[in-house]
Amino acid sequence: TSSSRAKHPNSVPESEREQIFDAFYRGKRAREGVEGSGLGLAIAREYVAAHRGRIEVVADAGQGGHFRVTLPKVRKERSP
Repeated sequence: TSSSRAKHPNSVPESEREQIFDAFYRGKRAREGVEGSGLGLAIAREYVAAHRGRIEVVADAGQGGHFRVTLPKVRKERSP
């Protein structure tokens, strides 16, 4: 499998790490003025799942965190 990551400036509280992938979920930060509809990560999860992959939150100690997307490698078949 291959992985990539996108930095997230603020860590996601552990209590919200599964919920943030639910459609329309807006965490505690939404109450602090963070804008959004709560659809972005739900769409990302569906897109990754459609490609037989997974997406998860990984906390970086003291530095916020990142999202890890893991997708299966695809082998190209050789033409005869």
